[in-house]
Amino acid sequence: MKLIAIAAASVVLCMAGAAQAQMAGYSTAGRAYGEVGYTGLKISGSRADVQPGALRGILGYNFHPNFAVEGMLGFGVVKDDKDVTVGTTRVNVEGNVDYMYGLYLTPKAMLGPNFEVYGRLGYADTHLKNTATSGFFQSNHDKSGDDWSYGIGGNWHFSPTAYVGLDWMQYYDKNSTKIEGVTLGLGLRF
Repeated sequence: MKLIAIAAASVVLCMAGAAQAQMAGYSTAGRAYGEVGYTGLKISGSRADVQPGALRGILGYNFHPNFAVEGMLGFGVVKDDKDVTVGTTRVNVEGNVDYMYGLYLTPKAMLGPNFEVYGRLGYADTHLKNTATSGFFQSNHDKSGDDWSYGIGGNWHFSPTAYVGLDWMQYYDKNSTKIEGVTLGLGLRF
């Protein structure tokens, strides 16, 4: 059901944006671009929610002013931990994203001469590292998984080749684990 709603919103964005892109005289068709940004992640699990940080990069190519294909690669740069109680034992749970990567279809639309909105729909793979510590005992657990990934965002173009953007993405939602995040980034068109 979520995918149908996202697909419908993408079609509406494409149709609405085509006329606006022509009116603004703004064309990104045939242009490659790259983005780098900091992602504040939230990893929700069965025992504890942690909020590590990641450095995320996007490489994309605009096949049309309202459609691009993007590749994503991210690496964990900040760990987070939380104390939880299991039975009567206090446990410190530390979480970190080792890496994540994905491929996305990205419909987009210009809303005025400088502001762009977009949606992303694709598939992502994430690799998590978790450590649980209680007293002298420590357990390390690596978890890797892939899932449908989607999100929405906006870019403000402050020059013909540069922009700042903010987006929300869901990277993974399976087996009682959910990974989502907000990214603030800087982009350049080549």
